[in-house]
Amino acid sequence: MQGHILLTPLKWFQEISHYPAINVEGRNLKVSCTAAAPDVLLSNDAKWTDLPVELGILIGEQPLDGDGNPIKQGVGCFYFSDAQAHPLLHGWLLCERRLPEVLV
Repeated sequence: MQGHILLTPLKWFQEISHYPAINVEGRNLKVSCTAAAPDVLLSNDAKWTDLPVELGILIGEQPLDGDGNPIKQGVGCFYFSDAQAHPLLHGWLLCERRLPEVLV
């Protein structure tokens, strides 16, 4: 689904990761948000606006989909899971290399 979703940050945090097996190393910026989405329903009929959103902000040039192909129109992805007791809405946003330096 292509569109625009307004996210309101609630809490920012940063961590240092070291997972060389999956090519994840260095600083990671994350944010907990609320979303203002236009009546988007999820698979369990919950609305985006009813759930917290956990978003990772990654450094990079070209976002890739789950199969390793470049995303043609977009800068990130959202995922929804209702397998746990509390449904989880999370995702990532890819930004150019210098943006985290500006934010920190």
